[in-house]
Amino acid sequence: MGIFVPEATLPSGFTLTNVYMSFSGEPVYLSPMGPSQCQIYSYYKVWTDNSKSKPSDIRILLTIQGADSNVSAYTTLYNALKSMYPNAQDSLVNYAPTSATNTINPPAPEPTATDVTEPEPTATDVTEPEPTATDVTEPEPTAIVISE
Repeated sequence: MGIFVPEATLPSGFTLTNVYMSFSGEPVYLSPMGPSQCQIYSYYKVWTDNSKSKPSDIRILLTIQGADSNVSAYTTLYNALKSMYPNAQDSLVNYAPTSATNTINPPAPEPTATDVTEPEPTATDVTEPEPTATDVTEPEPTAIVISE
């Protein structure tokens, strides 16, 4: 689950278009603040699309003070994220509009057909060196005599 944002100005000031944001894979932290209230914080990530095929280098901390502890932390986080990006659309499945223009990482060009000829393996004679005899002289055993 996440949100698709047609245009997002991040807290750092960068403006990105057609990005996917999600708390996917990030831990959510809860701290009690009183009766039925808590502090919730987690990081959300920004991807160029919701396939998440490349790791996201953009992680942004979102902290919510005084959240209702009777409401799911993820619901509270997503509602806060959607309020930051009011033009966002919920993305429950893999969704990316066909007209999406990716300004973070433009799509890679389509591969072209080329003939790739692998070189033929060549036989290489590898001659192992012959083992050589090494004279090793071991010392003669010595007798230890214990007398009383």
